[in-house]
Amino acid sequence: MELSELQIKKFALILLLGYFLRWVNIGIGYVIIGLVSIWLWARKKQNKERSQKSAQQEERKPDPLAASQVPFGDIEMLVRSDTEEKRKGALKKILAELWPYIAMYLKKLLKDRIEPQVRSKHSMLASFHFTLINFGNNAPEVTSVRTHKNPDKKQIILDIDISYHGDVKVEMALRKDKIKLGIDGVKLEGTLQIILEPLLDEIPFVGAVTVYFPRRPDLHINWTGLAQVLELQGLHTLSDKKIMDAIAKYIVLPNHMTIPLKAGINVEDLYYKVHRNVIRIFILEAKELIAQDFLTGKSDPYVVVHCGGRTEKTKVINRNLNPCWNEMFEMSFSDLPGQEIEFEIYDSDLEKDDFLGICQISLEEVMKEGSIDTWLPLKNVPSGKLHVRLDSLSLVSHPQQLELVNQSCSPPQSEAFSSAFLFVFIERAKGLQLKERDKNPSAKAEIKVCNSVQKTNICPNTKEPVWKETFTFFIKNPYKDTVELKVEDKHNGLMGSISVPVFALLTAENLTTDDWYRLSSSVGEPAVQMRLQLRILASPSAIPHLESPRTSSSTITPAARPKKKRRFRRLQCLNCGRWCI
Repeated sequence: MELSELQIKKFALILLLGYFLRWVNIGIGYVIIGLVSIWLWARKKQNKERSQKSAQQEERKPDPLAASQVPFGDIEMLVRSDTEEKRKGALKKILAELWPYIAMYLKKLLKDRIEPQVRSKHSMLASFHFTLINFGNNAPEVTSVRTHKNPDKKQIILDIDISYHGDVKVEMALRKDKIKLGIDGVKLEGTLQIILEPLLDEIPFVGAVTVYFPRRPDLHINWTGLAQVLELQGLHTLSDKKIMDAIAKYIVLPNHMTIPLKAGINVEDLYYKVHRNVIRIFILEAKELIAQDFLTGKSDPYVVVHCGGRTEKTKVINRNLNPCWNEMFEMSFSDLPGQEIEFEIYDSDLEKDDFLGICQISLEEVMKEGSIDTWLPLKNVPSGKLHVRLDSLSLVSHPQQLELVNQSCSPPQSEAFSSAFLFVFIERAKGLQLKERDKNPSAKAEIKVCNSVQKTNICPNTKEPVWKETFTFFIKNPYKDTVELKVEDKHNGLMGSISVPVFALLTAENLTTDDWYRLSSSVGEPAVQMRLQLRILASPSAIPHLESPRTSSSTITPAARPKKKRRFRRLQCLNCGRWCI
């Protein structure tokens, strides 16, 4: 029997749940009852599926009941242990039992998600496919366990330090197997964070489990056959870092996996699911950088910024160990704990960019202070500091405040700044039709605002897809920007589209609309249910000076835009003497 992705996730996390129950004073008897229920459910599920199976499986799979046969003694030890060593020992045994099923999930992930994504990246990769996927027998080792309780939020957070030296074997091929490459061994070390929320007073005691890495784990891959692939156009950037970038899209903050354990729990309602925080990041200057060009005694530095799942890059400053960038980026993030803004500095080079240092700052610290202007010392290098300013912005819900925010918070070069933040909730569609009416579409929605494009998942083989996905966009000019939405079939292209002006939200109650939108289409009368919510971006210092909220009947029209001279606090660069943003 092949377990589904959701079953594997649920089962693994329920077994680990025993660890946390000690901190909420739940007796071991309830744990055993819950595990017995899971075991009986798994046996019933297995018998039912076995009776329906008529063809032999292509390859031998581990017995699905093995996971349910984790000794109750190990679970009890996990719950009752009062020392870290005992908890680590119990977790190690459970992970060893779960590993075959985690490996099954990872194999499914590679085949069903990663392989199609790789094929779509470049025409040279259209024939890419996996020929062998084997995650081996070595389960991750637990090196440390830390637990944090938050009674106010009814949540428990677990930090697990893991070290994985896996006997992984993966083989890939291109061009009808003429070009081959593979992986023979993987090393990964990092901290895995698990959030249990909301806590319940009945089985399964937790409504949902969220799993993620707070920061990127260290990854080393032993590649085989790589020399052949590097000769292909478009594959020269294949590296451990690129693979880590792909993993980060799934399970490194702000990305995470949330699995509901209790019926009726809507994971989209969890407080940390949507980006509701915005920070302006000013990359000002650096000093005392190390020299990587031995001929000139200089470097050509640039900064890479990681925050909220986005990566931004400054321009390159040539031949300078004390560069001034004076650049600004706006990034959004969720309320997931443990997030950081990471700055990496590199020396630009024709062959390989050289590392000049790295530094981080806690998002929680920025949110607490409101605004931080500081020099961050660079790590892993002999010398170097980076000068940054970070401003936390509030999301304001009253349209009258847009003018005041622009007057008090915008710099002279205001085109670089966003004035608002847009939430787009795509619920569902109905009435979708292909020209061949006897076939059902496999539809996805694409949302474009300015130059930012985001897409939903594909709902296969249905005229009424349900997406329930949320997207966010920065809005520079609410009076000019529009939300362009189109629905496409996976194979047949466009099925309908619509354009919604953002300024229409300024006249809506709470700057929010929630309605069915009729799509323009040559076939049928398709429509999309969508909620649009606009929030004005304001710095905390501007909030006390804003007007008190008025009723929604008092609105702003495009003609009412302010034309006063705008004011903004400016800084002078210590290296070059120029005024910063």
